[in-house]
Amino acid sequence: MLRSRLARIRSLQANLSLWAEDDPRTQETRLRLARVYQDHQDGDTDRERWDELAAIEIERVIESRTRTLGPDHPATLEARRLAPHDLNRKPAEENPQP
Repeated sequence: MLRSRLARIRSLQANLSLWAEDDPRTQETRLRLARVYQDHQDGDTDRERWDELAAIEIERVIESRTRTLGPDHPATLEARRLAPHDLNRKPAEENPQP
């Protein structure tokens, strides 16, 4: 991994502790962190791990926005659009099988 990328990750991670969990600045920082995790993965042997870390950050944004803004708010829906496919599925108990 490039040092500059690692420095960006560390900086963004440090910023997460500055604000409350549901603060919009925290959510924007989480989205930026997810983008850094996903960027420049060519040749990286830990690509799956970076994708997993990005998905975790996006999931936290979705949870926070759902809690504070509601599930149908445009900001929540935008975060859902960024999420990997498996995060957009509802739990099995909410999707009864015919």
